Amino acid sequence: MARRTFTRSAGAGASLSTAVVAAGGVLLVAPGANAEIEEVTVTAERREESVQDVPVAVTAFSAEAVERLQIDDFEDLSLQIPNFSVNTFSKTRINPALRGGSSSLVSAGAEQAVGLFIDDVYYGGPADFAIELFDVERIEVLRGPQGTLFGRNTTGGLINVVTQDPGDSLEGRVQAQLGNYGLNQLGAYISFPIADELAGSIAFQSRQRDGTSFNSVTGNDVDNINRSAVRAKLLWTPADDLEFEFALSRSRADETGIARDAVSAEAFVDLDVLADQNFLIDDDPRTVQQFSDGRYVSEQWVGSLHVTKDFDSVTFQSITSFRSFDAEQEPISLGGVPTPIFAIADGRDNEVLTQEFRVLSNSGGRFNWQAGTFLLRADETRFLDVITRWDESVAGGAFSAIFGCPDQTLEDFESFIVTPSCITDFPELFDENPFSIRENVVTTSYSFYAEGGYQLSDKVHLTAGARYTRDNKELNGETMGEFDWFWNPTPGRVVTDAEDTWDAVTWRAVLDVTPTDDLLFYASAATGFRSGAFDMAQSDPALIDLAVAPEDVLSYEIGAKTRLFGNRVQLNVALFDATYENLQFFVNAVGAGGVATTTNAGEANVQGVEADLIWAMTDELTATVGFSAQDGTSKDILPEAEIPEGTPPQGTIPLSYTIALDYRRETPRGAFYVHADLLHRDEYSLEFIDNSIPQFRADVDGRLNANIGYQSAKGWGVELWATNITNENIVIYGQDFWFSLYGASLNDNPELFNASFGPRYAEPRLWGLSASYSFGGR
Repeated sequence: MARRTFTRSAGAGASLSTAVVAAGGVLLVAPGANAEIEEVTVTAERREESVQDVPVAVTAFSAEAVERLQIDDFEDLSLQIPNFSVNTFSKTRINPALRGGSSSLVSAGAEQAVGLFIDDVYYGGPADFAIELFDVERIEVLRGPQGTLFGRNTTGGLINVVTQDPGDSLEGRVQAQLGNYGLNQLGAYISFPIADELAGSIAFQSRQRDGTSFNSVTGNDVDNINRSAVRAKLLWTPADDLEFEFALSRSRADETGIARDAVSAEAFVDLDVLADQNFLIDDDPRTVQQFSDGRYVSEQWVGSLHVTKDFDSVTFQSITSFRSFDAEQEPISLGGVPTPIFAIADGRDNEVLTQEFRVLSNSGGRFNWQAGTFLLRADETRFLDVITRWDESVAGGAFSAIFGCPDQTLEDFESFIVTPSCITDFPELFDENPFSIRENVVTTSYSFYAEGGYQLSDKVHLTAGARYTRDNKELNGETMGEFDWFWNPTPGRVVTDAEDTWDAVTWRAVLDVTPTDDLLFYASAATGFRSGAFDMAQSDPALIDLAVAPEDVLSYEIGAKTRLFGNRVQLNVALFDATYENLQFFVNAVGAGGVATTTNAGEANVQGVEADLIWAMTDELTATVGFSAQDGTSKDILPEAEIPEGTPPQGTIPLSYTIALDYRRETPRGAFYVHADLLHRDEYSLEFIDNSIPQFRADVDGRLNANIGYQSAKGWGVELWATNITNENIVIYGQDFWFSLYGASLNDNPELFNASFGPRYAEPRLWGLSASYSFGGR
């Protein structure tokens, strides 16, 4: 078994077996066991344990759950967990949020509040979440700061993805899907012995789907999917106490750009003012009017080597990885109109090298510990290409004039009117302004960590750990092209060797009590740290080579994990309080003079309660409920951001829940199953911004998914599935670039501001048929 982990000797001591669990997802009940819920194995603490024995709030998805819930990427995953949201600006700017831990930073070298690890390889940038989830053995979502055991610190949470390892016998699986919007998907996995000490595996997935929106300007579908990925592994065990696993994967994408509708279907008004932009009034959210379809092309290579050596009382592990990612984009309209009034492309080029050494105790005594070091070097370049056009009739023209024309009067500016002499003498201020920003950030980081757990008594266990981290970042970059008041006020600016260094000590302490084998109560305190960042895409030239400060979090949590009524009911509850210091965020505050700024908030606090309930109602019927309620506040925010005190951080969802039902009937010839799940989210903010601005508000009234299928004992299976059955238009990003569309008319028609939504929507109703065949087994 590669990447071995070791069971904590203390606790309930229940035997572990594979099961399927998800918040609002799929669950298997042990057949013939009087509706008992099976144990679920996780590695949330870098050791193999039952999820019920881990004093951490964690949601786990097995391979079967990932398949049944149609989880192909992280946007799909976010729609299965009540308090986990994803803000998707573009395919290279994806910002996940958990427990108020979130980020809108998208510059080179910026890291997300929610970290991602795939087979111990770290992915942490805003472009790293646009990847396929395939060949999955298990996905674990850990809520709250992870500041000790995992390679990089995170403040909001962590996603741990474990893919399948080669086995010692021949086994495999092939699955094909067909669906609406021209969906066709093919996946395959095979594991095979090569020699007595050598085994290998190959996994492949290809996914194509037509665009879910129609661009009436170009006559093409947009927001399509065209991706493929392959992963190969070799596992060599030259001795019983030594193993080497090498993995190499490649993924690629070649797709259109995203779809943005200029007008919200929920705020539809008479928009004759957009006639100058050749915009035609319609109320179809899946018909857009963008001057270009855009394009997104990416390629990623990942290689890793895991070495595990057992000694008498400890196990040594070495994890080496190299990741190369390249993404190119063509500019696409952010306003959703037929003219390039504000178009952007955000390309990336990233190379990341990591090395981790770990030592884990395996003596099985009252005291277990682990320690290690993590080294990272990342070289990321961001290519930001922008086209703006600030027509003299829109508010943006008034901004362009006040910054670039000496004749512009304050009175005209405040009325969104451009002085006539500015139009005559400075016509370039109101034409198309192509410009670009290239920023390169090299990150060098090292850290040392240690954590130990001691069994104080048969029922009381104490865990404590700490990590020291030192990060250095160096910025080189330049701004090129024409003057733009919003993002390029100083064309030709060159930054050379701007540098900053930060260090931090993060810690974690947990006390857990197991009064019976079926009850676990715990209380924990933990800190997290997110490194500082540079950002050259700012309005104030003085800020271009100054890094924003690191973000810190202090989180308290109390929780209970219970098995009740003879293992027929599982109820897990967690209450948390997280305080963020120097919350990092990017803000567009036009009303304060055209500010685009990456900065820190003074302090933000998020409190909440989470609960997961699994009820094995009968041997064949199971109900699952996931619930989350959160409340957030903030204070001491810089006035230029125009964010009222008390505003919650982005992604803080007041109330959300999932409800699922699973029916499974076992027969000697196979299993028949039916699944349905529903997600609801109260309205929340997609950005850390004034809550009165409707463009960044989102909710989910009721997203319903279902599938029905049959799995033969001979290995073949068939399934009919559907997602978003109610065809709800779920907003995953909005825009407040009203100043690029409206001028003085905005003062007389304030409803135009609400209508200028520029929304991105999650996928509409999808349905299809899957067929699979499995052979072999371990």
